[in-house]
Amino acid sequence: MTARERTGPESAFAAVTVSLGPFPFQKKAETFLFENWETWFRDAGQHGLAPATNKQVAVPPLPSCQIPSEAAARKSQVLDQLLAGRTEQLTPAPGEPVMLVDAALDRLQQEAVRRALATPDVFLVLGLPGTGKSRVVTEILVQAALRGERVLFLSQNAAALDVVLERLAERPEVLALRFLEIGETSEALPAAVRQCTLPPRRQAFQEQALKHAHDARTRTEERCRQAQNEEGVWPMLSDLVAKISSVRDRLTALEEEQARIPQEVAEEIAGNAEAAPLQEKLAALQATCLSELGRLDVEARQLAQRQQECQSAIEDLQRRQRDLDRLAAAQEIRGFFKWLNPRWWRARRRDLAKDREALRAELCRKTQQFEDLEQERQNFVQERREVDCRLEANRVELTQAEVNRRRQDWSVRAQPHQNEHSARLQEWHAQVSQLALPEHRPNSVSAEAVAHCLARWQADRRQEDSACHFARRWSDFLAQEIGQLSQRLPHWANVLAGVVTTLGQVAVLADAAKGVDLLVLEEADLFSETDLRRLCELGRRCVLVASAAPGHAGPRQTGFHKLWQTLHGDSPRLHYAWDREGERWRCRLRACTPEEHKYLESERVADFPEVEVRILAAPKSPPALAEVLFPQSMTLLQAKQFIYRELQEAAVSAHCRGGWLTEDENTFQFCLAPSVAPSLETIELETGLVERFDASACTAGLEFHKTHWTRPLVEQWLQRQFQLRDLGRTAYLQIPYRLPAGFPSRTLCAEYLPLAEPTAASCMEWICVPPLRKSATPSFVSPRHDGEGLRASISPRPVGEGLGASVSPRPAGEGLGVRVTLPKEGAGLEQDLATPRLADRLPAEFRNELPRRGLVNYLEAQAVIRRLEELRQKDPHASCAVVAMNDSQAALLRRLAGRSNALRQALPAIGTPAAFGHREFDIVLVSLTRSHTHRAVAFGQRSNDLALALSRWKKQLCVFVDAGTLAKRIQWTGAVDSLDAAAAESERALLAALVACFPPTVG
Repeated sequence: MTARERTGPESAFAAVTVSLGPFPFQKKAETFLFENWETWFRDAGQHGLAPATNKQVAVPPLPSCQIPSEAAARKSQVLDQLLAGRTEQLTPAPGEPVMLVDAALDRLQQEAVRRALATPDVFLVLGLPGTGKSRVVTEILVQAALRGERVLFLSQNAAALDVVLERLAERPEVLALRFLEIGETSEALPAAVRQCTLPPRRQAFQEQALKHAHDARTRTEERCRQAQNEEGVWPMLSDLVAKISSVRDRLTALEEEQARIPQEVAEEIAGNAEAAPLQEKLAALQATCLSELGRLDVEARQLAQRQQECQSAIEDLQRRQRDLDRLAAAQEIRGFFKWLNPRWWRARRRDLAKDREALRAELCRKTQQFEDLEQERQNFVQERREVDCRLEANRVELTQAEVNRRRQDWSVRAQPHQNEHSARLQEWHAQVSQLALPEHRPNSVSAEAVAHCLARWQADRRQEDSACHFARRWSDFLAQEIGQLSQRLPHWANVLAGVVTTLGQVAVLADAAKGVDLLVLEEADLFSETDLRRLCELGRRCVLVASAAPGHAGPRQTGFHKLWQTLHGDSPRLHYAWDREGERWRCRLRACTPEEHKYLESERVADFPEVEVRILAAPKSPPALAEVLFPQSMTLLQAKQFIYRELQEAAVSAHCRGGWLTEDENTFQFCLAPSVAPSLETIELETGLVERFDASACTAGLEFHKTHWTRPLVEQWLQRQFQLRDLGRTAYLQIPYRLPAGFPSRTLCAEYLPLAEPTAASCMEWICVPPLRKSATPSFVSPRHDGEGLRASISPRPVGEGLGASVSPRPAGEGLGVRVTLPKEGAGLEQDLATPRLADRLPAEFRNELPRRGLVNYLEAQAVIRRLEELRQKDPHASCAVVAMNDSQAALLRRLAGRSNALRQALPAIGTPAAFGHREFDIVLVSLTRSHTHRAVAFGQRSNDLALALSRWKKQLCVFVDAGTLAKRIQWTGAVDSLDAAAAESERALLAALVACFPPTVG
């Protein structure tokens, strides 16, 4: 059971936490809380510390988690299956969402953290030096602490622990303990790590525990005194509730009376109530208006009579006008029948035109008279309306004046009651403010609210009294037994760190490490299979971290490499290559050695004669399709579609070794790049399946849309295409953050000569011993030669490129000022100390001081010391280290440094790469030592020696090398010296990537 699953304290004292060590544990104090004070105190009582009690306290808990027998058996069974190469019973463990603390982790590092936290059994992290393994381990430890888990952090080398513990120094969630091995002293540790050792932790615990206990006692006693002062508040509040309620009742009655005033006045005016004065005022106003209305009514009746007479006259005139119109029409009759028409004779006897004109004038006059009367009538109507409005306004004014008068009288009567209510409320708030806690203050002036808060106050008062009593006992107990209590500190820490040998030497660590939730083992590749089994049994889950390249286990394969080969999905079909042959795209389905190129046969595809295929037909080997060459008119998208359609293979060129499967809301994503390029092209291989790749044809990932794909279908497709199964238990970190290939650099291609002050953009130097010769014909821009040697700039490679990047030529007009020619063979400056006939190459004073066996390069060692003297003179406060690739060269460098007057006062750290693991320096000088005459040789004795040596610098790196040996080594493929084929290829690829920025011409 983890601390997250345990039940926390329930007492009032649970809010008091004890900070263990120099870290403030306010943010995640619940991780360190006692689950039950009674349990611990009873356990303490058994040791004579104190009698048992029923109280609880908030101090870190003793671990109660023990690995169940069935869990231990299952884990042992899983390890046995994995070491035997069987994964049939394992189910994939995809990473779960995690809110990361270190936001600067790259895409692959984030996935490693998620998977490490989600794995149910074993998780493997692999990466060369400088790829961020320590940052990943730090994030895993922080996340485990946030989840309330306890972690056992072990390593073969103490430096690997200290790098991570220094990163954890600022994390308040982590209580880390660093256990010293026999013979190790805390004075040699970094300051931050020194504070994590057991004595400073115990001292800090004692000081802070006593301080927190004293502060807790002071606070609880203060709260008890406050509660005593608050006891007299509650009767006052009850009395005030009654008084305020009485005043509120009176005010309520007055408010109801005020609300009835308008209605009462309206009823009095309407005559529904006896109110003679008010009605007399209204009658006086109405009398004036009524007399005026009567006058208007008489004038209106007279006007109406005149209008009627005028209307009758108009009608008579209109009738006469019609008669004249008929006579005028008869007068117009022509012919015989006019003599028979009487109207014609009458019309003939009258002057019709004159009569009609007079009649028309009279009709117009009467019509105008009628309109004037009508306008006059409208004026009477408007005047009457104004009189009515004035009467109504007088009524409203009278009503409002009466209402205002009565309300003013009401205000005078209500003012004493309002003043009394305000005074009672002020007295109420004054009493409530004496209550310290907001939850004890009634939120309303009512008997129910006072009763509820009183009950809560009484319960809290009893709890405060109990907590105060307990705080006194606890403070007294700590004052007497803090030394005994601090001995239990290792059981409360959530990160236990130590060298593996410490488990058998320090009984405290062995006891505290029982039943941890997670085991993190650094340098896991250095342990045997038996030791790995034994260590993995210490935790419920295991995270194994290693830096040796995969497949480079040497003659003895360790348990880690067996687990890696079983769990990691690294398919050779993920490493097809796309490039251009002239203007045509080429897909290389398999890698061909230079010897195999002569066996390549070209054919044309029957259905697509413009597409050329190249088949490898080596002797005694079946023919195999090696390359597909597409026409110039075919784009990369069309070429990829052709390969998938015709060969049913997703020929991807991956950025990194292996891939990992993730999912979001809409898609499953098979990622093949540690980082995502800003611009990617996409191609749909089939329905719901999209490939995303960059301009160099390297695939960043495959997307499977959930509308057409399920996780089992995706896994089956990956198994069919790439013969891999992502079990979610490995992470291969591949971005070399600490290697110089990704940084602006400069090169010195000459025997050692003084250099100018390095600039911010010049952080790497290649110093060739012996010097290179230069060609008389410039190949790029004009040469630059300033008396200090021939120089060439090194441009940085993209950070996302892996170590296996091929050497590509620099464009014309960039880089070198002249063509630098590397010799075909090495200079042969190295000396085998086991060969007596070459002893005269060394000065006599060094011959007896060096080992009997090994390789040394005296001229290169002299150049290293001279350069180191100048760097120390320029920056005497910078930390310096000299890395030699074997012990004998390191011994020679120590002798030379000891004889130097400039270095004698502060000798730099000198040793082999293994001595500098997990250590960094401002300035690092690397002596590659080897200088053979005719064959390729290995620069490192182990697979990761070269990467380790080149990744220990912070500000400046100087590499001393024989250029001819370097050229010979880059051209050689296959095993060399003590390195097998895989390790040798990793070293060759690293060297090729470093010199890819300034490819010389081999002479």
